[in-house]
Amino acid sequence: MNPAAEAKSTQRSTQIVGGDPVVVPYVGQLGHEQIVQLGYRAGGVILKGRKNIKEVRLLRQSGYKGMVLLDPADYEKRAYSADSLEELEAVEGWIGLQENLGVDAILSPTPYIPLSARELLEQYLETAQRLQQQRGLQLVIVLPLDGLWLTQGLEELLRIIDRTEIPLGLVLGHRTNPLGSIGAVRGLATLLAQHSNIFMLRTDLSGIGGVAHGSLGASVGISSSLRHVVPPGEMGGGNRDDRSPNVAVEALLSYLKGSKIESAQGRARDLFDCNCQVCDGASLERFGDPAFKSEAHAHSIEIALRIARRVTDAKLSLQRGLWRQMCAEAIQAHQELQERISIRFAPPADLIAWERAHFSDIQPTFRK
Repeated sequence: MNPAAEAKSTQRSTQIVGGDPVVVPYVGQLGHEQIVQLGYRAGGVILKGRKNIKEVRLLRQSGYKGMVLLDPADYEKRAYSADSLEELEAVEGWIGLQENLGVDAILSPTPYIPLSARELLEQYLETAQRLQQQRGLQLVIVLPLDGLWLTQGLEELLRIIDRTEIPLGLVLGHRTNPLGSIGAVRGLATLLAQHSNIFMLRTDLSGIGGVAHGSLGASVGISSSLRHVVPPGEMGGGNRDDRSPNVAVEALLSYLKGSKIESAQGRARDLFDCNCQVCDGASLERFGDPAFKSEAHAHSIEIALRIARRVTDAKLSLQRGLWRQMCAEAIQAHQELQERISIRFAPPADLIAWERAHFSDIQPTFRK
């Protein structure tokens, strides 16, 4: 086998619905031209909510051929109940709408699934599979799980989804950071090692860690509120008075508020002068101005794509170790930045968890 063929053979199939992108943007409300630009950069886009039905039509009418999915995001407003099964049976209109829109797969309108809804989750998956078989749908079951499933309900979750062959779009729920503990990242790694058909829907840069551990891919939210889901009825974290965008910093493998980057005042140009296609050498300090929010979104997706390529260009057997090394380097970069400019730049909890967790006992069951 020649080297090129050997390298190709070590790569995982990364598509969720037959496309090719590994990381795509997850978009809420955004202008049409900006969505088109993001879609062309990434090769696909996932749009949130029924308000984006018109946008899906516009994308297809404009001739856009990349992957397009529409997430109903019902989990934002309602949690699982006994009525959820009846609601799934009654989504003929929603199914027909998505089919007519020309999306690449139909995403289920799944409610939020707390840890207490174990029996209902099992019944929901069975009902979804039956609908898929009856209608011949290209269906993705959206799985909006409370983060506690990864630490307190993992064994039961593995049992429930064991016979599910339909692709699952995993959305993790938490007030702040669903992967902010060693137990959570180990739980995710175990889930991905034992189930080969999971796509990390609505995530942050940790979704690329999920790709390294076996996820089909990840859709990275363009803003902080689109990078996980807050359980219905709860309030998320963050400083609501700071209107500057959250900005991906490649060397830190994390997001910083534009206002915080601006406070560096030129003292960290090696980290904050960016050569991505969006910035072309300009400083990230400009994102302290909320007027640059759209540009910050495009930059952050570009950085996510670059980080993802670094992982997926490696042989499959090396990706987990590479991701851990990248996390260690990013933690060190946080510490050096903090020492240099005397401003607190603590690494996010998920970055620390990925670096400290051990995965040698978690062996993928489907990798070749």
